Amino acid sequence: MKTLLNNKREAASACTRLILLAATTLLLVATVSAGDGKGNLGNPGVLPPQSHAFGKTYGEWLMESYKWRESFPVQANPMMDTTGEFAGLGQRGPVWFLGTYAWNEKIERRLTIPARKAVFLIIEDTRWATTPADLNPDGSTVLKDEEVIAGNKAYEDTATDLVCEIDGRPIRNLTRYHFASPVFSFTFPDFPMEDIFFNYENPLPPEALVQSGGWVSNPSMIDGYALLLAPLRVGRHTIHVSGYNAAWDNWYEVTYHITVKGGHDVEGDHGEKGEHGK
Repeated sequence: MKTLLNNKREAASACTRLILLAATTLLLVATVSAGDGKGNLGNPGVLPPQSHAFGKTYGEWLMESYKWRESFPVQANPMMDTTGEFAGLGQRGPVWFLGTYAWNEKIERRLTIPARKAVFLIIEDTRWATTPADLNPDGSTVLKDEEVIAGNKAYEDTATDLVCEIDGRPIRNLTRYHFASPVFSFTFPDFPMEDIFFNYENPLPPEALVQSGGWVSNPSMIDGYALLLAPLRVGRHTIHVSGYNAAWDNWYEVTYHITVKGGHDVEGDHGEKGEHGK
């Protein structure tokens, strides 16, 4: 769940870092598939690993989650938020992102999600973004795409003790929900260097980062464990996530207290009907 380029000052060396290293109809179809307990490793309410909901695979939703989290400054970033205050920032479209993040700590977040939103829950991940320090003098990248992919996966393969409980029900076969994004590019927002999310903990030297936003990171990649949940019923829910990543020597425990409002599903929460939301 750490990005490869924000841990140590020596991360300025790409080689060192590597070593350290769609529509409502689709939603309804996905919901039926997730709810029948078949093909989803025995987890009703969780879309199967092979699903292609809203036109994207799990790996592609990981990619979108990366772009989402990097679009906010560290001072108001949902990943750094310990209360849930910023959980609603940038939440557009049919899928709501929950980006689990905690660094050797236990935190609780309280938030409200609109009804009829699928939920993409990140359990644990490792990310890579290419910076100026990762380029050769001729502008080519120091690392090949396959090296970035292998480095991310190696770190995520050290994740252990992964646990996710939704309303007290443990998710089975959690390690089977391990995915890699495609290799992609994205443009950093126009934030000062110190405000960029991946530079939050151990600031990198200036030569390792762009001086302001607008830098295109290519290649970029994310590897991790995630769940795509069918829309939760109107009412209150609890999601509890914990785990340990030996490569980062990081344990974490995050609890989400979620209220779903603004609509109704077929049965509602505890058999009660709510009102339609947008």
